[in-house]
Amino acid sequence: MISPSSVLLAHVVEARRLHQDLIASGQTNTEVITGWDWFVWDFHPSISIGLAILSLFYVWLIGPARRRWGLGPEATKWEKGFFASSIILLELSLDGPVHHLADNYLFSVHMFQHLIITLITPLLMLAGIPGWAWDQVLRVPLLGSVFRWAVKPVWAFLIYNGVMIAFHLPSAYNATMIDHNIHILEHLMFMAAAMLVWWPILSRSEVMPPLSWGAQLIYLLAMSFPMKALGAVITVKEDVLYTFYAAAPRVWGLTPGGDQRLGGLMMWLPAGLVLWFLAGRAFTLWWKQDRRERKVISVGLLLIGSLFLQGCSKEPPSAPVAPVVKEGVMIQTDKSHFQAQLLIPEPMNMSTMFVLPIRITDKAGAVVERAKVTVDATMPEHGHGMMTQPKPAAGSKCDAKGICQAEDGVFRVDGFRLHMPGSWLFTVSVEVGETSDRGEARYEF
Repeated sequence: MISPSSVLLAHVVEARRLHQDLIASGQTNTEVITGWDWFVWDFHPSISIGLAILSLFYVWLIGPARRRWGLGPEATKWEKGFFASSIILLELSLDGPVHHLADNYLFSVHMFQHLIITLITPLLMLAGIPGWAWDQVLRVPLLGSVFRWAVKPVWAFLIYNGVMIAFHLPSAYNATMIDHNIHILEHLMFMAAAMLVWWPILSRSEVMPPLSWGAQLIYLLAMSFPMKALGAVITVKEDVLYTFYAAAPRVWGLTPGGDQRLGGLMMWLPAGLVLWFLAGRAFTLWWKQDRRERKVISVGLLLIGSLFLQGCSKEPPSAPVAPVVKEGVMIQTDKSHFQAQLLIPEPMNMSTMFVLPIRITDKAGAVVERAKVTVDATMPEHGHGMMTQPKPAAGSKCDAKGICQAEDGVFRVDGFRLHMPGSWLFTVSVEVGETSDRGEARYEF
C-alpha cells in the first residue's frame, strides 16, 4: 500500500522521472487520476523537428532533386498522401495524450503506441516513398550493401522480432521507462526494424523487389507466431511484469493486471488484423495475376488452334506478320529542350524483353546524335513499375558517364519488359552537355 503522500509515482515531473520512488515488487499504487487530468499534451521538440526534417527531405527528393537529376517519375497523389499520413500518425503517437498515457500510466496505451509505430506508419511510409528513391539508396556502395542484406526476408524477420522480444523483457522494458534516452533508442530501433521487416511485402524497388505472392503468404504466417507468442505470455501472466506500471497511478479504473492483459490482447488481436489484411492483399493480387496469365494462355491456345486449322486447309499459309514500329508516341520534355520519339514495336509480346529505339531532337528540330538518355516505364495506378532496369543496348557506343552515340539518329535502350497490359507511363530523361530535361507520356497496351 502506498501512502497518499506519494503523489503520482512513476510520473514525469519537471522533465525528470521519479524512478527513485518506484515501489517494491508485489505492491501497487492506489493513487487515482480522475476526470481529464490524464489529458496532457506532451510535446518533445526533438520529435517534431525530426519529423519536419524528414518531411522537408521528402519534398526536396520528389521535387527539385528528382527533376534536376532525372531520378524517376513524379510521385503520385497516393504516394504523397501515404507519406503525409505516416508523418501525422507518428507525431500524434509520439507526442500528445497518447505519449503521456503510455509514458506515465498505462501499459496498454504503450502497446497501442508500439503498434502504430511498427505496424501502421512503416507500411504507409513504404507505400509513400517512390521505388526509384529506394533504388538510389540501394546503389550507395556501403549503405546499399548493408540495406540489401538487412531486407532479405530471413534477416529482416530475425532483426525485427529479436528487437521486439529483447525490449519486452522485464529488465529491458523497465530500463526504457526509467531512462528516457533508452526509451528514445527503443522507439528508433522499433521503427527502423519495422521498415526492414515489411520490405519483403511492400517493396517498391526494382533492384530489390518484394517476394512473390505465395512467398508473402508464408512470410506473413511466420510473422504471426512471435507476436502472438509474446502477446500470449503477457496476457496470461498473473504477476505484473513491469514494475513501472505497478507504481503508476490508476487511470480509467484499470488495475495493473487488467492493464497488462489488455496490452497483451492488443498484441494478439490488432496486430493479427494487420497481418490478415496483408495476407488478403497478397492472395487477391495473386488471384488476379493468375487470371491474367490464364487469359494469355487461353488466347495462345486459340491462336495455335487457328494456325493448325489453317494448316489443314488447302489454302497456302500466309507469311508471318513481322513486328512493325509505331512512331506516334511523342514526349515533349518539361522545359521544351528536347522531343523524344519512342519507336514502340507492335504487336507487343508481354513479359518478353525488348529493345526500345528512341529518336531525340532538340528545340530547333535537329536530331541529337550524342546524349545521356535514361528511360523508364511504370504503372502509377498499380503502384509499381517494371522488374527490370533499362540500360543502353549492347553495341551502343557509350563513355564512362553514360553518354552514348546515336546510331543512324536513334538511341537504343535495352531491358524493357512490360509484364501486364494497361496504361504505362514512359519517362525519358535527356542530358546533353550542361542541358538536361525530362518528360513523360502514357501509352496503352
